[in-house]
Amino acid sequence: MPTGLWGQESSEEPLTVTLEVTVVNATPGGQSVIGDHVDVNLFRGNEFFDTRVGMVDQESKVIFEDLPAGDEITAVPAGYHQSISFSGRPVALKPSPSPLSSLVHVYDVSADLSQLSVKTHHIALEQSEDIMQVSEYMRLKNSSSLAISPVARGTGEAPVVIQVFLPKGYRDVRPSRYFVLNEMVFSEEGFYDPMAVAPGEYDINFTYVLDIDSRDMEISKKFSMQTDDCILFLALPLGDAEGLGPGAEVVMADGKSAEYFSLGSFQKDDTAIIRLTGLLVKQTDSSSWIILIVVFGFVAVVVIWRMKTQEKQAP
Repeated sequence: MPTGLWGQESSEEPLTVTLEVTVVNATPGGQSVIGDHVDVNLFRGNEFFDTRVGMVDQESKVIFEDLPAGDEITAVPAGYHQSISFSGRPVALKPSPSPLSSLVHVYDVSADLSQLSVKTHHIALEQSEDIMQVSEYMRLKNSSSLAISPVARGTGEAPVVIQVFLPKGYRDVRPSRYFVLNEMVFSEEGFYDPMAVAPGEYDINFTYVLDIDSRDMEISKKFSMQTDDCILFLALPLGDAEGLGPGAEVVMADGKSAEYFSLGSFQKDDTAIIRLTGLLVKQTDSSSWIILIVVFGFVAVVVIWRMKTQEKQAP
């Protein structure tokens, strides 16, 4: 029988590594970052398992020692400046004799929401049986050198940073870029995002669904920010947009053809009304049964009337 050291603990120490996080205030002439806090969140694969906390020193750095190392371990740093969190570059914590490094850009914070605008806004409507699938794309721009957030964190209320108004009766909102679903705050009018917007331009994508209950449909779209150019795309099996004139035909990213309409520019709180007419509405089974019952009832009445007429005419 082979022998072995069953139950004996390994004498090898767990692998560790040092991570050096540099914090830079990217706002020209901005407030010092010395004393700001930095969190490092640790993930094994996609699973979070620990957080380490440090403070920025006189050299604008935070040194995190003895972090667990491994092929599947990742560190995601976040710097806190003027009560706002700014994410840094993730780092794979693979074993290394030298310190690993990461960089976090932070910004001074402004409450001036007028610095936010939309360069391009695309609204795509595609009918699928009795629902209208709506896709919206926005090119968001923060034209300042400051991060935009209307209230400081710690007040107990989520700040309304990006407000998105949606048509009445919307459902099944699904963000695919920029927004994070569990951070979005929903209401009957739409939703808002509480995350601060750093300087620069950002692509936003999300989808939702509207129910179609008649051949005519009115979609009201309110704008929360200045919008330089809004474009409407229609992919309808039947029907048209009222009052928009002839549209140009384009091929969408999925290969489907659609009509293209330029709606122009909009100011904050402007509303665009999109009226669709002559839509193809699928008849429900209940409606079909009602029609069959009415027709059958009419035929039965005619048959009875004819039988009675023939009885009167009989010798």
